[in-house]
Amino acid sequence: MSAQAEPAIMYTPRLCDNETIANKLIYRIRQHQLSPAELDGLQARCRSELRQLQQELDVLLNELRSVLKEEHDISMPRHERYERIA
Repeated sequence: MSAQAEPAIMYTPRLCDNETIANKLIYRIRQHQLSPAELDGLQARCRSELRQLQQELDVLLNELRSVLKEEHDISMPRHERYERIA
């Protein structure tokens, strides 16, 4: 397994990280208490957070694939590894 200098995921505060804030926003939306500009801003922020989460998931999935490939290569008998490469 390769060592990394820094973690793949850097923590950033998100709306979804705080259930109280999310619930308050949901309530305000349902009560029509947000202006169109506020709704647009909220939508942009949610879109941005979703992109960040997708990128983090892609990194995690690639790391998982690497680990699984390394484990598979280690567990495979040497002659099978050479046959696979050829």
